[in-house]
Amino acid sequence: MLNINSTVEFRNVGEGMRISDKFVLYGKLVKTASEGELLDVVENKQEPKALRAYAYMAYAYQCDSKKRKEKPLNINFKISTLNGCIGYTDVTFPSFKTYIRKRNAYNPDPTYFVRDAEEERVIKEENKIRKEQGIEPRKEK
Repeated sequence: MLNINSTVEFRNVGEGMRISDKFVLYGKLVKTASEGELLDVVENKQEPKALRAYAYMAYAYQCDSKKRKEKPLNINFKISTLNGCIGYTDVTFPSFKTYIRKRNAYNPDPTYFVRDAEEERVIKEENKIRKEQGIEPRKEK
């Protein structure tokens, strides 16, 4: 059974797309923790996996924001994630490193989400159906 306390929640969660309390705390972590402190948490196997994952997200965000290269990490564990109304997904740490950059998910205060080609295709198809049904098309952001 999934332990909700060991799950990484991104900015919006659940069908109501509420702002995650965990993500609010993550935003504070990004602003207050140093690179060294974040790496200490990421590499500490005694820390909860979700905390290690949030620490990595903050570290990656800081590196990318300052256009610095990340230090190599030899870490592999599975982490549960909750993103929007998409249910829990278990990913390996190497996959998580890629996942957080998708749609700008690791930004503590995102102003936009990057849409991938598949999402663009789905929006166009949805708008085509809406037009056929006489419904206002979904607005582009």
